[in-house]
Amino acid sequence: MASVWQLSVRHQGSGSSVRGVILKSNPIFHGTRRGGFINMLRVIRSYFIKPLARKTINLRIDEQEFQATTNSRGEFMFDVESKLGDVKSVELAGQKLEFVFDYPEVFPKGIGDYEVISDIDDTIMISYTADTIKRITTL
Repeated sequence: MASVWQLSVRHQGSGSSVRGVILKSNPIFHGTRRGGFINMLRVIRSYFIKPLARKTINLRIDEQEFQATTNSRGEFMFDVESKLGDVKSVELAGQKLEFVFDYPEVFPKGIGDYEVISDIDDTIMISYTADTIKRITTL
């Protein structure tokens, strides 16, 4: 089942810019931990999930409906001349798609002249390995 991997509605000027990515299947792993080997296979499988290329999707935002077509990388984008709110649903062939993320998708324009988006990865892994092969097996 296809899923919405990324979606954003960004306010700019008097309108909104809508961008997103649709994948052919959900890359998130549901279920319980089943051991290191199965988890390793799941991680490897996640690298081979394909985008939903060249498909027309319907988006319901506020009370309006929009159509967009994904490109070869599963991306879609369009601009509208009004401020849009929350995305109610994304559909493919009449079927609602699952949202993979749990972050807000609407980004209103701030009052300042500059906006800074910062993503600081604070995950630190100490492997205590100097050998490349041992480091890969530890990862």
